[in-house]
Amino acid sequence: MTSVTESASQVGAANVLSVGSRAPSIIVEDWLRGQPVTKLEPGKVYIVEFLATWCGTCIASMPNLVILQDKYRNNGVEVLGIAAHEQASTADEARTSLDAWLTKSVPNLNYAIAFDYASEMSKLWMDPSFSVRIPTSFVVGRDGRLAFIGHSTQLDNALPKVLNGSWTVSDEAKALDAKRINTGRRRKRELSQKRALVEAGLPVLRQLVRDAIDKKSVVWMSVAIRQLFDPAKDYSGFPHAERFAMGKDLSEHILAANPPQGSEGATFLSYGAVAQYYYETGKRDRAIELGELALKWLDAATASVRAKRDVVQCSLQALASYRSEKLCYEECCSAPQNTAPKKPEPRLPREAA
Repeated sequence: MTSVTESASQVGAANVLSVGSRAPSIIVEDWLRGQPVTKLEPGKVYIVEFLATWCGTCIASMPNLVILQDKYRNNGVEVLGIAAHEQASTADEARTSLDAWLTKSVPNLNYAIAFDYASEMSKLWMDPSFSVRIPTSFVVGRDGRLAFIGHSTQLDNALPKVLNGSWTVSDEAKALDAKRINTGRRRKRELSQKRALVEAGLPVLRQLVRDAIDKKSVVWMSVAIRQLFDPAKDYSGFPHAERFAMGKDLSEHILAANPPQGSEGATFLSYGAVAQYYYETGKRDRAIELGELALKWLDAATASVRAKRDVVQCSLQALASYRSEKLCYEECCSAPQNTAPKKPEPRLPREAA
């Protein structure tokens, strides 16, 4: 394995994006906030931040980006948020969900946000730099070249040095670059292997979904949706659009056949996975509603004490993540975690850091 102290030029091929590389182009579908940026202007410094609303660490980094934009605006710094990994069955659904989330969650936003459902920016920026986790920040210097690539939490240290010209020639910058490339290459190999395994089982899962819906069987639809939306599973190898399209069909049929107003004891068996689908597609309030109903129905469920405790713990963990707060239910308590999966197709996926 290559040492992380080697320079990026020693680690990667000529087409690898690293500190000193010419910054790629800006190609997005829409600008939902701020002034559109069609090209990077010489003399300005840009922070290009890749983010997603399902990524807890991305959301946590946004207040600091607001601070950095205010602090360094007079130094010619401009922050650009790139939402290239939103999760929904269609671009229109993803755009609408993102726009609503920005309005509700970040009212003091002072930098531009671009929407890129097709992930063209990932092809140009993330993939060639072997960046596999989000949030990832790219800092473009006044000369139009990349001056920093890394986690947004490192900007407080790196950005002042970028501005005074000391960062790009530092050993620290070279070490971080080499480490990112080595780690990214290894992780992409692992994801490629995982995807091959997942794709081998996709035909069976597709047939299960079709049969469950055709038979109008809530039991089999519940089995199918739990195969697709289990917070404990890694879905990085699943085709993104297909997974959410199947989740939409299953959720609508399950809720139609077993509505929230009903009182059937089996309702909770499917509602956890249905709630996870809504959470991952940005409908957090709906996910919370269904998660709370799942816990409520567990009280009346006929099951062993141990089995019920295990289901309660899983349901409570998911609900705590949806609500972003610690929750307790009877003797169980859970703290929030980032439960959303990584975005797969059409390229290798991004992970939440």
